[in-house]
Amino acid sequence: MDSSRTLVYWCFLILGISSLLPWNLYMTAHQYFSYKLRNTTTWPSNSSSAPIGNYSLTPLQRTFETYLTASGSAISIVGAVGNTLLTSKLTNGVRVSVGHLFVFLPLLPTIALAWINTDEEQVGFFVATLLLGNIANLAANGFIGGGAMGLAARF
Repeated sequence: MDSSRTLVYWCFLILGISSLLPWNLYMTAHQYFSYKLRNTTTWPSNSSSAPIGNYSLTPLQRTFETYLTASGSAISIVGAVGNTLLTSKLTNGVRVSVGHLFVFLPLLPTIALAWINTDEEQVGFFVATLLLGNIANLAANGFIGGGAMGLAARF
């Protein structure tokens, strides 16, 4: 296999990983979101671990992953439509590059929220996390994923 073909394979691998990263980041952090959305009146605030065992889930804990999945799916469709509409106006490289930027930028405040005490503002944390996750999903699934599929169709 020649080096240019190997480079193309690596580029597609990186595109594939970057289009799945935001979704996997939010969906695999179950204990983190359980901790951030816990009942702060019955769970000690100085505990550093997520509650496990027999405890009752708060409404935000019960609904977070459902809202994330539903809104993430809907926003991915919006991203795919946006990608399709921008096909004639922007090159594939620009769409994928902007997609990477809009995956990276929402991850910064998401990471910052891990160090911020959101016990008093759990609804705000819930909404902000959904909003940031959906911006990243829009870019990843709509623009990076769509761009990778469009690029792969040329080979």
